[in-house]
Amino acid sequence: LPDETGGGTASADTTTDRTDTRAAFKAEIVKYVGGIMEPIRKLKFASADDYKYVLRKVSS
Repeated sequence: LPDETGGGTASADTTTDRTDTRAAFKAEIVKYVGGIMEPIRKLKFASADDYKYVLRKVSS
């Protein structure tokens, strides 16, 4: 028989943990890709908005 203590909180906690882990991983990727693209930023991108757009597309 299923344990009635705790209900369904374990699955909710797992979802939150997975979301937090994914957000942390994505932040690390954005930082890494941004570091690689920084030296060519002034040469290849006309505006900061263009740079941000490409960075978002590459790291998503």
